[in-house]
Amino acid sequence: MAEADIHAESADARFRVTVEAGAICLILSNTRAAKSRETGGILIGHIDSDGRAVIREATGKPRSSIFGWYTFVRKTSGLAALLKKQWRENQYYLGEWHSHPSAPPTPSGQDRSTMRAIAGDNGYCCPEPILLIVGGRDDSREISITVFLRNGQAVQLR
Repeated sequence: MAEADIHAESADARFRVTVEAGAICLILSNTRAAKSRETGGILIGHIDSDGRAVIREATGKPRSSIFGWYTFVRKTSGLAALLKKQWRENQYYLGEWHSHPSAPPTPSGQDRSTMRAIAGDNGYCCPEPILLIVGGRDDSREISITVFLRNGQAVQLR
């Protein structure tokens, strides 16, 4: 998969997301480095004047995160300082990303539960968090993007 901007939207065009090439490059690099273990991080960006979420940056897994063949639990080490700095530059927490090595990039039940909790938690200041999942192997990576609404609904983008 070439590292270029990714554009996705819901069937009704209500939700639109652009993931910039630099964020995609970091995500794919971290996914390759993790090999057959899950990995992940957060998505940082802004909402542009047209209402599109623009993901400009992705982080790798914070220190102390738990990751294995079928699990990834993101910890928060270092994220508060990073997000505070980004906030001053009008860049904000927009959601999460993680990998499903050798599996489809379909949100699991745990993924859905976690993202619904984030959507309902005012502390995140993100009522419609985005989940980006990288699935498959190095030679056949696929990416899914899903927006989770505060009402519990999940909207798959294409």
